[in-house]
This record gives sequence, structure tokens and C-alpha cells, in this order.
Amino acid sequence: MQNDHAAHIVKVASDALIKKGFKVMIFNAFTDMFYDTPYSKGEASVYHLINLDIVDVLVIMPETIKSEWVTDTIIRYANAAKIPVIMLDGSHNGCTNITYDYGRSLESVVEHVITEHKCTDLFFMAGTKGNCFSEERIEAFKRVLARHNIEFNEKTMLGYGDFWEAPTKKTISDLIVCGRKMPQAIICANDSMAIIVMKALEEHGMKVPEDIIVTGFDAIYQERIYSTTRLTTAQMDADELATTIADTAYGYINGSEKPSDKHIHFSMILGQSCGCGDFDVAYTNEKLEHMNKYNLALYDAEIKMASLYTHTVNCDKLDELTKAMGRYFNYHAALCLNDDFLTKESAVIPKAYHSVFTENMTAHVIRTWSDYSYNINYPTKKVLPDLNDLIKRYNTIMFCPLHFQEHVIGYYAAIADDLLVNPGSFYYVQRLVESINQALENFRIEYLLRNANNELSLTHLIDPLTNIYNRRGYFERISELMLGNEKCNVILVSCDMDRLKEINDTYGHSEGDIAIKAVADAIKTGCGKDGICARFGGDEFMLTVPYKTDKQRELSRLVGEIQTEIDKFNRSAGKPYDVSISVADHTAQ
Repeated sequence: MQNDHAAHIVKVASDALIKKGFKVMIFNAFTDMFYDTPYSKGEASVYHLINLDIVDVLVIMPETIKSEWVTDTIIRYANAAKIPVIMLDGSHNGCTNITYDYGRSLESVVEHVITEHKCTDLFFMAGTKGNCFSEERIEAFKRVLARHNIEFNEKTMLGYGDFWEAPTKKTISDLIVCGRKMPQAIICANDSMAIIVMKALEEHGMKVPEDIIVTGFDAIYQERIYSTTRLTTAQMDADELATTIADTAYGYINGSEKPSDKHIHFSMILGQSCGCGDFDVAYTNEKLEHMNKYNLALYDAEIKMASLYTHTVNCDKLDELTKAMGRYFNYHAALCLNDDFLTKESAVIPKAYHSVFTENMTAHVIRTWSDYSYNINYPTKKVLPDLNDLIKRYNTIMFCPLHFQEHVIGYYAAIADDLLVNPGSFYYVQRLVESINQALENFRIEYLLRNANNELSLTHLIDPLTNIYNRRGYFERISELMLGNEKCNVILVSCDMDRLKEINDTYGHSEGDIAIKAVADAIKTGCGKDGICARFGGDEFMLTVPYKTDKQRELSRLVGEIQTEIDKFNRSAGKPYDVSISVADHTAQ
């Protein structure tokens, strides 16, 4: 769902399915996959989450996905699992294909302009050149012209607006300055371009419909209220769509449905833009009130996202961050992250669940009204830790991907029973998911950067051969020990490895390194977790071990454990030499 129109279709379909007894899970991406970009790959990750073991019927809206490869992949998985597939506004072998009757519906609009308004000089504003929907509407336009013996001239009767503002405005400007007499009517392939056409004509001093008739197509109500002239257009029959989807899905459940093709009709809406309707004050006021509520909801969403940023920007712990974000979740929602979220390898290592998600996920926050649960681990195939309870209590759950470019982080899930009802509620979810994505990625980068800096600083403090402190590291740790304790009794032990030069000269420096590491390992074991040990250089080592009361007993324990480890090495290593050390101690406070 990239816009409110797509959200409206999903709402119509979901409501109809719920009335038939279905529970609905919506797997939603906020952008299409027409361009194979890192971002679109991240968005497509949400489709990997679908667990077909718990799905009875799959409904796909391919024209919102806009990728044959992605759509075909989903269908292939569904076929393998023997799950029936309903294609909404698309066609695929082996599926029930519910398509919109764009051609005949557009023909009725053109027929109305020619027969009722006696127009013979028309211009068609098409969408994108080569686009199947645009081409279908061009052919419908040409068929009506042919029925009325009006010759079609591509150079003077066809322009492309690419379904958006800038190309549409340019086409109208070119039409006005080309020297051609202005047409009696401009037929547009969708409402968005029709609104732009009317505004462009007004800017050039031409009135609609007095000077030129303008019609649209597809009746996206959000677009129509941007003009004080109510648009003549064609609207999909939402009731027919709802009934067709629900009956088809239920038919698959009871065994009566087989793959087939079905068509949804459009009905004409006569408006002021062709001269068939007067300015409707009540209608316009109603739509303006709706848009006002919508704009207020958008403003409220932006205020909340700014607040979310303020409360999360300085979080330095993941639990702190996720709790801060949870305050802005929908009334029942969950933040689910891959178990490898904070690892350097998470962007490239293969995942276990459909190659995108880890085998287990963690629901870092689950919000249920004013109650919150934290850090619940669960198998990814369950989709949510409490999915069974949720589908008993609610009708619709929506899943949205969390990712940074192609690096998949996890997903956000929310109860969607009313998300697609209130003005701006869908926009809030979209902005929330974007903000969560950004906050998590910023946190991950800072976390990995801090770790990298810590590792870098350790290279100046750690002896690379033995992996214990060097002289510099030793004195820094001793300083920390002294600052953290007003009084602390410690034993200082200086160790020299015996005969290192002899081992180097006789057996080579590689054997000398093995012997040095063996001594370091023994010393590290003897020091335990509270002691500090370091290699000062060559064959010299220093140990500092705190003790409470009995210094001699602690010293005996320390030297004994070190000697025990060295004896183990001498017995098991099979070297032609024995490793030994000389020890001196001193007590300090």
C-alpha cells in the first residue's frame, strides 16, 4: 500500500473477507518493486514472512508490487504449499484473476462525451507509453472513435502524461502552443491527470466545461477534491469487488471454486467538468471536511514523529531505545527484530528463515493498550509470539518490513481493524515504520562504531602474541583499580620465563612464541577474573592480584595454579623443551 487508494482497496477486500469468517493478515510494503533497488529489496522482505502453513487463501495485488519476479515467486511458494491464489487487478495461470474492466468502462465515458455533448474533436491524455493499463485505455478511446466514424490522428489526438503532474502539464502546454485548434474535450486516463489538466487550462485562461470538457477515470476521491469543479469520471463498483473476493475465497474453502477470470465493472459519475452537473456545495464541503481531518492527522503524525526522535536520539542501550519507541506504537503492536540485529555480520550472513529472517526473532516490545511486554523470543515461523490469541480477538493484522536499504532488521506488526478507517491513520503507520527504521539503523551504526573504537583502543593495550595486557594496558588497568577502590590489598608478582633465548636459538623463534604463549595462558588462568596480568616485553610478565586477609595463602594459590598449568603444557605439548618461570612477589596497599 503506497497510497490511500491502495489502502482503500485493501480495506474493502478485508471487510468482505471478515464478513465471511476469515481472519486477515496483511503483508504490506510501502513502495513497489518496479525498480530493483536495495531499498525495494528490503521492502520485499516482508513477503518472506508469510507462513503458508497457517494460510487458507492468498490474495495478491500485483499492481501495487509491480514486479513480475516477486509476484511469481510468491505464487510459486503458494502453489508448492497447495494454497489457492486470488490475483486482484492482475492475471496469472492457475489463479483466480479478478480484473477491472477498464476498457469498457472508459468507453462509456468517451461515449457519453460524444453522444451527449456532441463532441467530435477529442484529445486523449494517456499514462506511460507502453504501460499495459495506459495502452488498454488508448485502445478503448480509439474503439469509440471508430464507432462514430471519427478518424484517430495520433499526432493531434494523443499525448502522454505518465500518470503524474510534470509530464501532464508539459503535454497541455505543448497542445496549447502547437497551433492546433483546441479540442472540444480532453479525456484523461486517470483522475490525477484530469485534475492537473483542469488547473493547467485555468492558468491559460480556459474554463471547464464552458471552453473545454475534461473527464477523468478511476474516481480516486482524494484527488477529486483538489478542484472546485466536480470531475466526470468512472468509479469501480466497490460492492461488486467485495462480494467477488469474499465469495471466491470462501469457494476455495468449501471446494466449489476453481481458477478462473472475473471482471469488476465501473460505473460513471457525472460531474460538473463535462457540464452534466452543477457545483455541489454539500459534496464539496463534505470532502473538504474530510481533507481537513486528514491534514490534521498528518500534522499530528509529524508532531509525534518529531517527539519520537527527541526521545530516542540519545539512547545508548537497545532496551532503552525500544521502550522509548514503544510509547508511539499503535494500541496493539509489536516490534520484532532479527536475533543478529547487533552483529557486524548481520548484513551478509545467510538467514535461516526464508533467507531473510533469523530462525528465531525477539519481540522487543509488545504493546497492548497501556500494557507493555518486553524481550520475548519466539520461532519466526510463528510470525508473532501471541498470534493465536490475536486472531481470536481481532480480525486484521498488518506486517510492515523494518530494514535499511537491503539490510533486513525485522518487522513491525499492528492490529489493523481500524487502521484503514480513520483519516490519516494509515499515514501514521507509514511514518512510524520509517522513524523506527531510521532510529534502529542509527543505533546499530553507533553501536558497531563504539565496538570498533573499543577494539581499536584495545590494540594499543593488548599484547598481540599472548592476548593479555601490554605494559601500557597494565598501567591503565591498575589506575582504574586504584580509582575504584579507596583501599585494596594486592599482591604484585613479577615473572620471568626461563631460557627463552636458548629455546629461540635452538628451536627457532616460532617455538619461542609458543613457549611465551604457554606461560601467558598459565598466568591468565592463575590470575582469575579479578587479577590483572601483562607481558612487559620479551620474557617478562607482571601480575596484580587483590586479596582480603591472608596474603601468603593467596600467593601460594596463585603460584601453584600457574605451575599446574605449565606442567600440563609440558606433559601434553610434546615439545623437546620444558617451559619454566622464576617468580618474585611484593605486597602493596
